[in-house]
Amino acid sequence: MSDHQWKHIATEITAATGIAPHDDLSAARWIGIRHADNHIHIVATLVRQDRRTVWPRSDYRRCQACCRYLEQHYQLHRVHGHHANKRLPTPAELNKTTRQHREEVPRHQLRRAVHAAADASTDEQDFLDRLRASGLLVRPRTDPTNPTQLTGYAVALPEDHNAAGDTIWYSGSTLAADLSLPQLHRRWQTR
Repeated sequence: MSDHQWKHIATEITAATGIAPHDDLSAARWIGIRHADNHIHIVATLVRQDRRTVWPRSDYRRCQACCRYLEQHYQLHRVHGHHANKRLPTPAELNKTTRQHREEVPRHQLRRAVHAAADASTDEQDFLDRLRASGLLVRPRTDPTNPTQLTGYAVALPEDHNAAGDTIWYSGSTLAADLSLPQLHRRWQTR
């Protein structure tokens, strides 16, 4: 693609996210960096030229919608979202990880451990046993009318607590879409 086409793409994305709407001379400043033939990076400030702060809302969703439009417009191969199967950590999680000098966000550590247990297990009980054996705290969720039926689960790291000292739990579906209990059941049935 030409530099002109990349410029158009970057301009459309910054407008779609609300960082630099079209024809807004006071918009936040941004730069597009093209260091390869197949992609660019966009770096933007979140302060407008009139010194007001930009608070993008739903910027990831809007950016992805704009990318889908641009892929059609330029007849490009549709790329699925990089994080389609992963839930991203929140800013609070990222800040806490930095403050505690951790190498990894707890959500990522849990996701990796749960994926490993799910890949090696053959059924619910085997899965829960493998989670516990890996050192995770496990909280099974059962059906209120049928306590023998598992309807979900949550996992936690023993050392991960909130400000009140309570354990921070993550359900499988908040770690990744394919780690929800219904998805795991489908996986085990196809083995």
